[in-house]
Amino acid sequence: DISLERATTAKEAVEIMGDLIEEYGWYGSGETINVCDGNEVWIVEFYGNDVWVAVKIPDDHFFVAANRARILDYDPEDTENYMASPNIISFAVDQGWYDPESGEPFEVAKIYAPNDNIYATRREWRAFDLVAPSLELSPQALRFPLSVKPEQKLTVKDVWDIKADYYQGTDYDLTVGPAAGPWGDPLRYANRGAGTWERSINMHRTCYVHIANVKAWLPEGVKALSWFGYGAPDTSYIVPLWPIVHESGQTLPDFYETGSRFEEFRTDSGWWVNTYVQQMTELRYVEAIEDLRAF
Repeated sequence: DISLERATTAKEAVEIMGDLIEEYGWYGSGETINVCDGNEVWIVEFYGNDVWVAVKIPDDHFFVAANRARILDYDPEDTENYMASPNIISFAVDQGWYDPESGEPFEVAKIYAPNDNIYATRREWRAFDLVAPSLELSPQALRFPLSVKPEQKLTVKDVWDIKADYYQGTDYDLTVGPAAGPWGDPLRYANRGAGTWERSINMHRTCYVHIANVKAWLPEGVKALSWFGYGAPDTSYIVPLWPIVHESGQTLPDFYETGSRFEEFRTDSGWWVNTYVQQMTELRYVEAIEDLRAF
């Protein structure tokens, strides 16, 4: 929030966040954040203490993060595409996590946030496979490219479909098998441990879906468009919202201003209506989802 109030570009926002981390520290779990200004997209990761790194994604590439750190490569000489805290390497050396004499590459995420859990890896594979199937990435792989070039330009609907995916048509399709029940329900609880079913991209406990569509050539106030919907994307819908809506003397429809997941159920609340539809769809999913999509 602080960086967005102060920055004019994505790169400047990353620099501000980095400065704040170096001065005050990061005292929570790690985080991966994407920052876009319509011209550039930067991915920045915070690992704890005062350690962070960021990388610029190529203009025509697609990036995905799924509950684990993604940035492996770091080139301190390439200041156009990388930024990091001054101690990004020295801290790891001091802790005994990396030996510069070993000949091994310095892979940031592996050192500071090691995680090869299928809870994360399978979703990364699925998202990349949907946009670049010819790469034939393995669903069993533990690491993937940081970003890939989609084989065709992506629309907002394409991105929404990715967010609504539950591995349909693959060996991991959540609408088949005993756990899906008689009505092929893909929405079910999945945890990070072993002995459970797949964690899909589409998830029952999703609070909202948000797709930012940023067009730098448009005037301030309308160049950043948010496609927004409540609940699991597969059973929801998205509408365009502009940040200037309140400043222009308008208000959001009451549907979006009324109630929340922290308040009691009510039928005039966008959150509760969408959540109710999601819950009802689950009762006879394979039939109900067809009617819902048609509607």
